[in-house]
Amino acid sequence: MTIIIAVSGCAKLGIGKKEVDVSTTNQAPTQQKFVTETATETETLPDGTVVTTETTVYEDKRGNVTTAVNVRGKNAGEYIGRWDKSEKISVPDTPPTQKTNVVPNSLVIDTAPRVGADKLPRPRSVSPPPPATSKNADTARDIPYMTDREKDMIREINIIRSDPKAYIKQVQAYKTRVKQTTYSDPAYMEDELRAADDLIRELQLTNPMSHLLPHKTLYWTTQEHGVEILANGLPSHVSNDGKYPWDRIIEADPKLEDGNENLIGGYESVKESVLSLLIDSGVPGYGHRKIILNPTWKYVACYEIGDVGETPYYWVQCFAR
Repeated sequence: MTIIIAVSGCAKLGIGKKEVDVSTTNQAPTQQKFVTETATETETLPDGTVVTTETTVYEDKRGNVTTAVNVRGKNAGEYIGRWDKSEKISVPDTPPTQKTNVVPNSLVIDTAPRVGADKLPRPRSVSPPPPATSKNADTARDIPYMTDREKDMIREINIIRSDPKAYIKQVQAYKTRVKQTTYSDPAYMEDELRAADDLIRELQLTNPMSHLLPHKTLYWTTQEHGVEILANGLPSHVSNDGKYPWDRIIEADPKLEDGNENLIGGYESVKESVLSLLIDSGVPGYGHRKIILNPTWKYVACYEIGDVGETPYYWVQCFAR
């Protein structure tokens, strides 16, 4: 089964953001039934900055072992965000997955409420950045802490954004594949084709946007949430400490003004995963599509979780400005 989840597009319930003391916001998830080992190391840098490195080892029900590392720095009691000490950060290997040819007949959509726009920090400027071309869309290829598949996903997102009209060919090819496929639920095919036609119209009217750039702190934040999802065995936009994506992103790097995320699983192909989010059939308001095509984003991070429950090839995408 392919499962797609996004915060955007869900009904507003008027729930405000939960306030949590900064000292607890970067803690790794602590469900004891999954945690097999913890360690904390503290050191003081020459400039007086106190750096705390917290390592947590998880083992899920299938025996997959994952390591999460949080690095926090404080100077005279002031929170300064995640300290860049990459030699101490261990990126967990993606758990092995099995190929699946299961065709989904329904979508499972998270109903987490989106905090009202009036409750979120306002950016200093929402002017779209200058356009770019697809020739240099591979902005993350030389980043050492990402896997090749994660870099491929960022490239695919940038190809879409840099030349929306050219990507219509990909959507038309997808429509052809859908028409040639037999579905257990005919309504699913109708929804897919209807959403694909709507996407084609939107891409025709969408101006080129600049490429999104990798951002190390955004990646670590994305990874942390992915590790938590793996440990819980259940995808959710809300972390164990009650934080929404924009909360986690802004608290990890206070220089960022806003953010959001997409979750998707079930497709072995990176391109199909991105295309499914972009078509977004069955999702009111096409929330995933709006996140990907938001012209104000500047940064992107993609983290491949692996198997979550019975769904393979699970991903977290995070966007920020």
